[in-house]
Amino acid sequence: MPFDCQVHQTQVRTSLAEGRGAGSSFSDSTGRGVWSGSIVLAQWLITNGEVLRFTLGELARPRDRRRPRCVELGSGVGALCATAAAYLGCDAVATDLQEIVALTRRNVCITVLRAAAHGHLFRGTLRAAPLMWGEGEEASVLRDEGNGEGGECAADLVVLADVVYALKGENNSESTSLLRALVRTIKGLSDRKTTIILAHTPRHPATDDAFFQRVLPENDLEAVRLDVSRCPLGADIKRKVNLYQIRYV
Repeated sequence: MPFDCQVHQTQVRTSLAEGRGAGSSFSDSTGRGVWSGSIVLAQWLITNGEVLRFTLGELARPRDRRRPRCVELGSGVGALCATAAAYLGCDAVATDLQEIVALTRRNVCITVLRAAAHGHLFRGTLRAAPLMWGEGEEASVLRDEGNGEGGECAADLVVLADVVYALKGENNSESTSLLRALVRTIKGLSDRKTTIILAHTPRHPATDDAFFQRVLPENDLEAVRLDVSRCPLGADIKRKVNLYQIRYV
């Protein structure tokens, strides 16, 4: 990682009846480590930090006298939100399932304390909150970010890494339902001014096709490939991970 993000390894177990969205399931390892997609996306945010700070601030919502808001979905240890808070000056919230977010909060606290101990003060703020995909809970996350009554209910930046995957058993119907819940949450957090960045490691072609070819278009969204060549990372990891901007059409 571009800075020291402490990962506190705590056992997290969830029954197959639960998951990131209603009726979904996921591996016990979910939420307990920094995946390749997070590493590439975090470095991309830093590499493009100067442009992003201008885009998220002066261009996106010039009348607002506040820091940009960032929401990370499927955060796990919260590495991407830490990057957005530290390098982009965002008020950032890392979201995950209720049973995982306690670990996220611990890592958020450790990351901020370790950064301060080494003289690296965050430009923005960083916190963690539970968020179930597809359940219409997005407004509460944004209100907690300081969006008072009558304010704009949209994040300026939404980041996601390695959240498009096949569920245990590769049940296409369940996987597609989870992806639809994810996209409902993305739309609940965003508007046409929001910058939405997805890091994706291709693993299951059928699931990838369902997301990029069906679920996004049916929700009037598209994924545009981003260039990672300027990111100071090894060639292997840059070949492994694809980066996309998700846009309204």
